[in-house]
Amino acid sequence: MGPSVPGRRRRLAAALGLLLPALLLGAGEILCRAKYGGIPLPPDWDLLTRPDPDLGRRFVPGSRLDFNLLGGATSIPVRINRLGYRGPDPSPDKPPGSFRVACLGDSTTFGWMVREEEAYASLLASLLESRAAGRRVEALNFGAPEHTTFRARFVLEDALPLRPDVVVLAYGFNDSDLFEDEEVLHASRRANPESLLGWRLRRLLSDSYLYRWIAAKRAAIRPPRPADSSPRMDVRRVSSEKMEANLRSLAARARGAGADVVLVDQNIPSGHGRAAFRRASEGAPLLAVRDLLFPGGAIPAEEGPEVGLEAAGDRAGGSSAALLLRMRGSRDEVWDVAGVRDGPGSPRLHLLRLRDDGAEGDEKAGDGVHSLLLAGPFPASRIEFAFVPASHVPEAPGLIRSRQFFFHDLPSPEALTITRLLPPRPASPPMIPGDVIHPDPEGHRRIAQALAEAVASTAAFRRFVEK
Repeated sequence: MGPSVPGRRRRLAAALGLLLPALLLGAGEILCRAKYGGIPLPPDWDLLTRPDPDLGRRFVPGSRLDFNLLGGATSIPVRINRLGYRGPDPSPDKPPGSFRVACLGDSTTFGWMVREEEAYASLLASLLESRAAGRRVEALNFGAPEHTTFRARFVLEDALPLRPDVVVLAYGFNDSDLFEDEEVLHASRRANPESLLGWRLRRLLSDSYLYRWIAAKRAAIRPPRPADSSPRMDVRRVSSEKMEANLRSLAARARGAGADVVLVDQNIPSGHGRAAFRRASEGAPLLAVRDLLFPGGAIPAEEGPEVGLEAAGDRAGGSSAALLLRMRGSRDEVWDVAGVRDGPGSPRLHLLRLRDDGAEGDEKAGDGVHSLLLAGPFPASRIEFAFVPASHVPEAPGLIRSRQFFFHDLPSPEALTITRLLPPRPASPPMIPGDVIHPDPEGHRRIAQALAEAVASTAAFRRFVEK
C-alpha cells in the first residue's frame, strides 16, 4: 500500500522548503555576479589569516598567498609553512651537524614585498654557510606583519622546539606605532575570542558576491559606536620601558633554551626604542637597520619633500633658543608638523600648522617653502617630528598613524648651535618604492650581510665552525 496523500504532501512541502531558499540564493548570486562580476572581490585580511588570541591573526598553515592579496601592488607569491610562517616546512628535528638560526621579527623580517629568496632570512643562511666551509645552515623565518616585542613571546614558543642555535630578535617599528596598547588588545582578545567556526564559515563564503553584498549592506546600516567606546589610537603599542622588559625576557628565555641572541632594531622612521635595545643587549650583538640603510644619518621623507632645519638663538642663554623648521613642498598643499608630546601615562600626538604666508619665520608668501618657528626652551633631550600633509589628518584628534610618515630626529636642545642643516636625500634609498618602512632587495642584502657578521661573532657559531 502506497504512502498516504497527507504524507506525500508533507514530503513535497519539505522538499520545496529546502529547494526554494537554494533557488533564491542562487538567483541572488547570479544577479550580483551579473552586476558586480567585472569588479574583483577585494582581499579580506581577516579571511587570509585565522584568529589567534595571542598573535591577533596568524597565517593559515600550508596556504599559498600573493602580495597583491595582502595589499601590495606587485604579484609576488608567498608560501606559508605548516607552522603559519613564511618559507618551507622546517624539519621538526634539527639535521645532525647543522646550525639553525630562528629569525623573529615583523613585516621586514617576513620580507614584505620581496621574494622569499630575497628576504634577509633566506640570504643569511648562504652567507653563514660560506663562513662554515659549506656546512649546512638553516635560517628560519618567524617574521609576521604587525608583530611587536610583546607578541614575540608567543612566537618564540613556536621557534624553540626546533632547537635554534641563535635567536634573532628584530622588532621596533610596530612597537612605536601610535595605535592601542598591546597588552590591552591582548586582554580584549582573550576576554572576547573570535569564533574559529564562524571564521571558517565566512572563509567558505568569501568567494560569493551575494555574501559580500549582504555584508556590505549590513555594515552600512549598522549604527555607529558611541564616541567613548572607540579604542584609543594615541598611545604607543609598546612603550620604551616595556620594550626593554620584553627584550630582556625574550633573551633570557632563548638563552635558557641553549640559544645565543642577536638583537636588531628595525625601526627606520623613529628613534623610539633605540635606547631600549641598547640597554637590553647586555653584550649581545646589536644592529640598527636605520644605520645600515642610511649610514649618513639622512632619512628621506615620504614623497620626497626637501627638508630644511634651522636653529636660531643664543645657546648660552639656553631658554632663548628657538628652532625654525622649513620644508620645501607643494604650493597647493597645506602641511602640518606632527610631534609626540609626553603626557600623563602615555605619549600623545599634537599638530602644528606650517606657514607659507611670509609671517612668523616664513621668508616669502606662496613660495612653497613651509615654515614654523618653535620657541624654546625644549624640555626633551630629543624632539621627534614628522611633516604631514594636512589632507592626511582626519577630523578626529589622535587618530594619525605614525606609519604614514617618516620621523626625523632633531638635534638635542643642548646642540642648537647649528645655523642650518639640510640632510642630503639618497639618490636611490634601499626601500620599497612608495613605502616608508620596508627595505627593498638591496636593503635586505645589506641587513643579511651585517646580520651574518653578528651571528658569526656568537659563541654558538664559533663552536659550530670549530667542530
